[in-house]
Amino acid sequence: TKLTHPRSVKHCDRQSSDEIVFNIIADFQSKLPTILETSNAHQSVFAKICGSTNPLGIFLGQEIECFNTLITVIESSLRDVFSATKGLMVMNHELESLYDCLESNRVPLLWENAAYPSLKPLASWFADLLCRIENLQNWISNGPPKCFWISGFFFPQGLLTSVLQSHARQTQTSIDSLHLSSVVRQESLEEIEESPSTGVFIHGTFLQGAGWDRSASLLQESVRSELFVSMPVIWLKPILEGNELVEKNEFSFYNCPVYKTSERAGELSTTGHSTNFIFCIKLRSRADSNHWTRRGVALLSQLHT
Repeated sequence: TKLTHPRSVKHCDRQSSDEIVFNIIADFQSKLPTILETSNAHQSVFAKICGSTNPLGIFLGQEIECFNTLITVIESSLRDVFSATKGLMVMNHELESLYDCLESNRVPLLWENAAYPSLKPLASWFADLLCRIENLQNWISNGPPKCFWISGFFFPQGLLTSVLQSHARQTQTSIDSLHLSSVVRQESLEEIEESPSTGVFIHGTFLQGAGWDRSASLLQESVRSELFVSMPVIWLKPILEGNELVEKNEFSFYNCPVYKTSERAGELSTTGHSTNFIFCIKLRSRADSNHWTRRGVALLSQLHT
């Protein structure tokens, strides 16, 4: 067990490292918000649908719980590593690892284990976390957004399930007979003025392996040196199985997988869902779907920078 700082380095080097870490700790502590509260939530957030609990409200509550746990882990670990570096408490292996990560701009394992999949370096990861928390706070304060940021959730699959559940209750339809159709709109987020009459709008996806013709809403070949394409708003609309619109013969559909990160790999969570794969979206194309499969075309909900 180490009772002092764990490094065998020159005093001046250690002092310099400590100053860097102390500055990062101070910066993070000043920006990290307190846990999310729902006591003053907008009346629409947890409103009932047809006398039943609001599925979107349940989903939001689950996300709040996950983010509050992460906030608590970050808050307590920053406090502990500061005290340990000052020599006020034991510098154990976990805190030593945390110190190293803060110094080298890597996300600490302690935080990763309490968080969502991400390949971002620490500075970008923390900035992204603040955006995610702000996104939830806006939902709590102002009600469901006109367009949901699919990238901002621990468990985006839960949003999709909630949309189906809400539609099933509103229409008195069995949820097993429904699925989500996808329509890529031409509008950007800023151009969305109101929520759709049914289903939800989502934004925050990036196309990898192909380009996107916005005017025709079609897949196209990638532009040279353009690795990722920011996609327009996508409308996820609950429909009955078999009621999908049939396009003209000139178009085919590519069943495009949507992943949380570009790693495109995950494990089955305790819910039975992948920790990385989210769902598939049908994208229109003039080329055969095998053409895009061979190119590994996919949508990502976040980039690694």
